[in-house]
Amino acid sequence: MAFDGFTAFEDLSIEAIDNDWWFDLSDQREAKSKSDERRWFKEKLTIPCQVPICCRIVRAVRDIHKFSDFSKVQDSRAKSFAPLDSLQDELGKALTNGPAQNDPETLDDSDLELLAGEDYFTQEEPDEKVIEPSSAPIVSATFIASRNALKTTFKDKVFQCPFDIIDCKIRYSSLNSPEDTAIILSSEGIIYSVAFDAELNPIVLQWWKLNKIDGVPREICMLSPSSQFVVTTDTTLKFFKFTNAYHFELVSNVNITNTTISATAFLNSGERENHFMLFTALSRCKEIILCLTQWGSSDEKCKEVHTLTLLDSEPVSSIIPLDDSRCLAVTEKDIKLVNANQILSGEPTFMSFKRSMFGSSVTKCFDDPILLSKIKSVKEGYQNAAHCTVIATSNGALCCCLSEEEGSISFMALTRVKGLDNAFLLDNSSTTAEFYTVMISAYGQLTETCLDLRNTDELDKDYKISSSQNIEGKRILSAGHAPAESIVYIPGSRTQLEKQDLPCLLSQASLTLLSPNRAVQNCSTLLSVRSFKAVSTLNVINCLDLPEKWQQQLLGDTTADAPQFLILNETRTGKSSLLLIEWAADYSTHKLTELDDLMRDESNDTVAIHFTDRNFVQVTTRGLSVDSLGGNDWFSYQSSFVVSGALCDGKKIIMWNSDCGNVLYIEDVDDTRSEYYEEFKVPLEDEHSKITAVMFTREMNGQESILVVSGATVHQAFLNDLNTPQGGLRRVSEVQVHYGSAFQKEFVLSDLNGGIYRGVIGETMPNKLSLDKLSVNLEFGFPWEVRFVSADECILFSPRTIYSLSLTDSSFAEILVGSHKKHATIIDVKVSGALLFILFSDRLEVVFRSSLTHTRLHQPVKNARIKQKRFLYINRINRMLIVNWSRRTLESVKLENGRIMLLDSRCLESFSTISETVELKANTGPINILIAGSTDTGSCLLKLVQVVPLPGKLITREVSSFHFDGPIPGNVHIVTVSEDSFWVFYGEHFQMFSLDRNMLCPIGLVERSEEKLVSMDAKADIVVALNCSGNFKVKSRQVDGSWITTDVLRRSSSNLKYHKVLVMSRGFVVIIGERHDDSAACAVLTFFAPCGDDVVYFNDIWFADPIKDVKYSPQNDELCVLFENGNLTLLAGQREYHRVSHVVGQRTRIDQGLDVQGQTGCWDITSHKLIPSQS
Repeated sequence: MAFDGFTAFEDLSIEAIDNDWWFDLSDQREAKSKSDERRWFKEKLTIPCQVPICCRIVRAVRDIHKFSDFSKVQDSRAKSFAPLDSLQDELGKALTNGPAQNDPETLDDSDLELLAGEDYFTQEEPDEKVIEPSSAPIVSATFIASRNALKTTFKDKVFQCPFDIIDCKIRYSSLNSPEDTAIILSSEGIIYSVAFDAELNPIVLQWWKLNKIDGVPREICMLSPSSQFVVTTDTTLKFFKFTNAYHFELVSNVNITNTTISATAFLNSGERENHFMLFTALSRCKEIILCLTQWGSSDEKCKEVHTLTLLDSEPVSSIIPLDDSRCLAVTEKDIKLVNANQILSGEPTFMSFKRSMFGSSVTKCFDDPILLSKIKSVKEGYQNAAHCTVIATSNGALCCCLSEEEGSISFMALTRVKGLDNAFLLDNSSTTAEFYTVMISAYGQLTETCLDLRNTDELDKDYKISSSQNIEGKRILSAGHAPAESIVYIPGSRTQLEKQDLPCLLSQASLTLLSPNRAVQNCSTLLSVRSFKAVSTLNVINCLDLPEKWQQQLLGDTTADAPQFLILNETRTGKSSLLLIEWAADYSTHKLTELDDLMRDESNDTVAIHFTDRNFVQVTTRGLSVDSLGGNDWFSYQSSFVVSGALCDGKKIIMWNSDCGNVLYIEDVDDTRSEYYEEFKVPLEDEHSKITAVMFTREMNGQESILVVSGATVHQAFLNDLNTPQGGLRRVSEVQVHYGSAFQKEFVLSDLNGGIYRGVIGETMPNKLSLDKLSVNLEFGFPWEVRFVSADECILFSPRTIYSLSLTDSSFAEILVGSHKKHATIIDVKVSGALLFILFSDRLEVVFRSSLTHTRLHQPVKNARIKQKRFLYINRINRMLIVNWSRRTLESVKLENGRIMLLDSRCLESFSTISETVELKANTGPINILIAGSTDTGSCLLKLVQVVPLPGKLITREVSSFHFDGPIPGNVHIVTVSEDSFWVFYGEHFQMFSLDRNMLCPIGLVERSEEKLVSMDAKADIVVALNCSGNFKVKSRQVDGSWITTDVLRRSSSNLKYHKVLVMSRGFVVIIGERHDDSAACAVLTFFAPCGDDVVYFNDIWFADPIKDVKYSPQNDELCVLFENGNLTLLAGQREYHRVSHVVGQRTRIDQGLDVQGQTGCWDITSHKLIPSQS
């Protein structure tokens, strides 16, 4: 059978491609309805890879009309420069008239040519209006740009971009009303100006396109806070400036012929704010040219260019500016200290540093004078240092370069982090002198990391820095995922809502477990204290909520923005104490202090504490004491029942006994008169009933009431009616609920099965509660405790799980805490903004909630630089087995807590190389692992190794082996089809094996392909093998037990090449291919079904990006497609006929069909294209 062709991308239909496809389509309608195994797929979800390129604080004015004047899309019009020869005379005098013009070490005029005429543009309108300062409030948040997505921490929303981002810089506005702008350079060579609306959503306000002759786009160089920035390609420097807060224009550009730009950076301006110097490294044949371009803001078009040619040097990979005149030029063999005066004077001799100090690459992160002052305060010998530059190396080291004015330079080791990509500047103005916080980017995660500077030392070699050295604390800001090599599906945990498999991304350095169907919320532990084991109910008070009197009396003169909380602790002997927890403003450090002499009643257990404007209130099991702490001005009240719970709101207090139903309400606890004390009893239906929830509510009209839940019944009492004989208590709902909480007029209740009800007290019928059951799948068979975060969000928790619930759209997300605590249960939770105070059965933890993410677990692995690893997920023991082919070692990772265990690896010693490792899955018995590779004697070896789980450990043992005849093949792959049979294919051969009494036994004859096999997959009754030419062989078992072989041949004229096959079932096979031309689609999944001795095509799905790996989950009935750029797309299975008629991931360029250099306007960002904003 022969095949060739490809489908169209628009209005795709089976009938339209009958004559174009590779397969015999004569019976495709039969294939469409014949087999129940057949699946159709539709696009479900795309999770973008989020390796941060930029992470900075941005500000915006909360004015919904601020972009109204820019909504009209306007094209750019050309405007010429001065004549080319006069420009060269002005900008390049140093190249033509200087004393070095005949110096062979300098660049000729022809090497630096200023292009003019067609690249400069302004708007069609007259000069753009000046943006007037606004009186609207200013909001700020952290802005994160990754390769193809933007987000801010102001909202949990990711904006997928219709372009790939190469670089992103933030331009900080100097206007009275700050409007910060992100400048983005895309791989297409388009520059975008991105501002932020009133909700901090990114909005494109301008785009400008580089010409093809400008070369391949590289990076953006910006000198903040000036209006100047430079965009570089491999051959061109483009000089731009901002004309207002949002828009920029091209000032000039330099094109360098027959030369490559390898690195560019601004030198710091220092005190010369209006003078700019750009340092550039060029490569031409065997010459390296250092170029210094300088200009002033008063004459931006006039640029002085100075060059120095090095005849015996290596290409410069990066430039690290140090101050206003010096920089480090990093090459493969050394690091040069280059002074601007050396380029001006033509002096080619430089001071060098040992290249062996650093990894293969060294990049600048940022400058920070605050870090310099901190190092000076805690370390001796650096008092003369004037500049501090933070750098990152490929070995994961974070260092800083300290330089003196025209003096010595030293390097200090800050820390080392696995997977370090970059580091970003944070505000350390309020951090204590010995600590420093920095934002670390590693494996797609952003972590605010606190470093202890007291133990920092000068750098010897970066790989010698201990992992996590000097790290005092960490707080996750954003958790994404990095590009991966492959995917494996892992069964979800028992606590998950949907019992579905989860995709796990695998790479040489880490494994990442995703939660694609529902976002999760990662948390960072800020405090963990084991002394709270005797506490059953949390009492937490945010010190910002304290009356001013108590803030002064208890806290004194402390930092206003430093988080401070009071929390009640109790010992096993019943003694209560009040603890003050103080964090630094960035939560980097904390201090725990016990406050003495506050508790008046020490003879009874404390139930709750509260502060009014005048008094400190202590509620105990026998009553309460009210104390102004000003001498003897205090009184106490003894209740008629044992108090088990209390609720305080201003001057109002409710105390109750859960078991007997007694309730005491105090309207004004500051007033000692007994008429303010009202006691009543809540009816209990039977001896097992008890009070499970008490809450205050406040209606729109200001009327207040109490809601009490007892025996699954909701009772209500208006505060004005409590002095009646019945206490005003009435049953107000027929719905049976158990727990609940209220926030003003809103309240949320949970029934015994976990159903969630949202209620509002009726305005027209106040005696009737309106309870609406929310459409959320949270019914696990147990009730939820409820804690409000705000009117729009609440926290639900049970003994093992915590969820956040949005009341605006009924969405929810699991909060990932406590999963590593196998035996600890959650007893109580209190909420304060992003902080959760969680009382476990064995400790108290305070955690910080980060933004929502699809990354459920991220686990770095050992030997991250070694590529040859195979990951095997062992479902029976919930472990990921890692076979390190290079080091011939076995490790296991416990996914529950990330614990890594090195196993006995002697079974691998007989291999010289390992080429394949798979699990022969079985439901019982030992865990069988098949390992194939070569030996020192030159033979090919197949070995059966068993992993046996024992309490607290895993043991390995070698069981049997099989030697192949002939030379060692270049490729060996194993595909299992049952617990005791598998296929092995090697070179051009493939053969079935069985496991008989732990012996490896070949079955039947060796099958042979005419060419080398590149991929193979199989089930019990079908095997599909793909060779290097794209032809494949299908071998299927018939009903009578016989096998039929079908060869499918590819026509040589096709530009589509298949490289992987995936067998989903007997009648359902997918092959993955790539196109190698300029088509909009570059990858495809082709679906076909074996029918007797024929192969019937029935579907295909095209993609805009190259595919790295594909896996199918029968449990989810979904395909997971991993792309080379790190993005992940899920395709949901469909029983009914469905065709994906578009190219998945295809994006439309903003300049498509436009013959213009650029435009201004107002565009919203979507994943497929920019669309004119409607706001």
